[in-house]
Amino acid sequence: MKRYLLIIFVLLLNFFSSVAQNADLKIKKMNIFFCGDSSITQQYELIIKNKRVYFISPIVNYLDIKGEKYRRRVKTEKRQREKIFDYVNKIDLTSLKQISSAEKESKYYVLEFWFTNMQTSVYKIPSKLLPSDIKEVYDAIIEK
Repeated sequence: MKRYLLIIFVLLLNFFSSVAQNADLKIKKMNIFFCGDSSITQQYELIIKNKRVYFISPIVNYLDIKGEKYRRRVKTEKRQREKIFDYVNKIDLTSLKQISSAEKESKYYVLEFWFTNMQTSVYKIPSKLLPSDIKEVYDAIIEK
């Protein structure tokens, strides 16, 4: 009987400590890259605090001549922006760690997360294995 109580006690302590570790992981900024058939990637930056979406230009040298900026704000309606950030809040980071693979594929997504505790995480996910919540975020940004 004492063994069972000890096992239950240890499992309860493990549960409470794991919840406390995950509660501190608040996403501050997120980048989504789509590397498709072309050699130029499409990169979007989402800043969670301000609820802004930016398009990152891949070719910087050409932009200096043309007079454009490295980072352009993506103009979205309020409903669309709220929808995007609702999807971002629903992202499950534990499932991303399991899906991330090192397979060579022609189409893949790269996700970069910056957290409030100055941690970063990078995940490279093939388009076949991409979770639906991340696909919905990307489709909402490009307005498919």
